[in-house]
Amino acid sequence: MFAWKVKGKFDNCVLPIPMIKLSIIIPVKFDNPFFKRSLESTLYFMDNNTMELILVSDHADAACMEIMERYVSERKETIRLMQSPGTGIVDALNAGLGRARGAYIARMDADDICLNDRFVRQLQYLENHPEVGLVSCLVRYGGDFEKNAGFARFVEGLNQLDTHQKMCARRFAEAVVAHPSVMFRRELLHLGTYRKTNSRGETVPDDFDLWLRWLNKGVVFAKIKAFLLEWTDLEHRLSRTDRAYAKRSFRNAAAAGFSIPTTKPVWVCGYGRPVERRLAPFKARGLIISGYIALEERERSDGIPVITLENSQGLRGKALILAMVGNMEGRAYIQQFFDDANFQEAVDYLWMV
Repeated sequence: MFAWKVKGKFDNCVLPIPMIKLSIIIPVKFDNPFFKRSLESTLYFMDNNTMELILVSDHADAACMEIMERYVSERKETIRLMQSPGTGIVDALNAGLGRARGAYIARMDADDICLNDRFVRQLQYLENHPEVGLVSCLVRYGGDFEKNAGFARFVEGLNQLDTHQKMCARRFAEAVVAHPSVMFRRELLHLGTYRKTNSRGETVPDDFDLWLRWLNKGVVFAKIKAFLLEWTDLEHRLSRTDRAYAKRSFRNAAAAGFSIPTTKPVWVCGYGRPVERRLAPFKARGLIISGYIALEERERSDGIPVITLENSQGLRGKALILAMVGNMEGRAYIQQFFDDANFQEAVDYLWMV
């Protein structure tokens, strides 16, 4: 069971007393070709007696408002429409959380499609597994595989992170669950909600930052091994257009959530200016690098050793390696080496964003 309890407030907002099973929150800003289909799929898998849909207008355009108001007029008992008091997805999501009456919270986006009785299956999972705080699912890529091959590969990799252990091990490298696929207990809101910046005022990506903070606080994540969401990949998605999702923002969040080891030296797998840029927020928080692993050995003026991957086997069990290689082929080669050399992920090495 959970060690925490709802204390009535989160981020200066009063939590309403739970009155129903589930609140589903969808922030809405622009009309899109999938909007109506997304709403229909959400409503189709809802139980009208125990669930509510909260549509949060992030200063939505007229076309969106017309569509939402029509749905609300037809299903007043099921759908609630509200205006975000701020701007952007973080303000919209936190406003929706402040109005949610459910014992559980689910996320959806206005361009994604629910599949296979999603909400009932996730709700049953959480009720049958009291040790789990958040449950996700497999997601089907809904985009152009050729044009956006990189994101399609990301979705494929995300689906392979199907246990808490795997997700916890990769938490510094990527968002381990698709944001619109999650359902979680409202108790988690006491541990933190969405935010735009961290305690240093650095911009952070809302979902990656929140999952990392929850995982660091011991929240157990799970993933139902079934496709319950189609994740639509539109050209204007926030992850492509908003600076909150730039690599620097991810590194800010990862560095803030990373605890510097006190019993092992830290080595870095990767070398050069790009790697130093990645390391900057970690070094700013006191991380000291004991050595580097690169394509070839080097001599540095500061005396820090630089060895090859083939010569790094002696580090197993004695150091923590931060793998900071971004190239896909390079990552695959390094992962194969770690596997062959019996390095343990999260013990001997961590992949970093």
